[in-house]
Amino acid sequence: MATSDEIYARMRSSIQEYDEAAAAAAAKEAVDAGLDPVEAVEKGFAGAIRELGEAFDRMEIFLPQLVMAADAMKAGVTVLEEAMEASGGTLERKGTVVLGTVEGDIHDIGKTVVGAMLQANGYEVHDLGVDVPSTRFVQTAQDLDANIIAMSA
Repeated sequence: MATSDEIYARMRSSIQEYDEAAAAAAAKEAVDAGLDPVEAVEKGFAGAIRELGEAFDRMEIFLPQLVMAADAMKAGVTVLEEAMEASGGTLERKGTVVLGTVEGDIHDIGKTVVGAMLQANGYEVHDLGVDVPSTRFVQTAQDLDANIIAMSA
């Protein structure tokens, strides 16, 4: 059986390689090994996405790569969240965010990146998608008692 450090390394690598399937597989491996999901997110996925965000700031990688990394992270975190829910637990969150692209706009690159960064930093993110009417943002935020509404345009 792999050590926790080996699993975390595979989790980081999956993000750095923009590999959704590998991220989901590494997350499943973490669950099967009994690793704490919160720790797995922080030691596995979040550090890698932050490093890529810094590389983007330095213009060493470009937006499409950051989006692919965000998609990989979402795939892995989804596996961890589903495992937590199945066992009756939840990931501890700093707050709840309702996120989406405003009505009339179908571009979602920035929204996807922001959502992944918020998720990596401990927020529960509810992504409403693109072309979302303002009333849906407000209603969803009220229904979820959200702390933040993030609207991309």
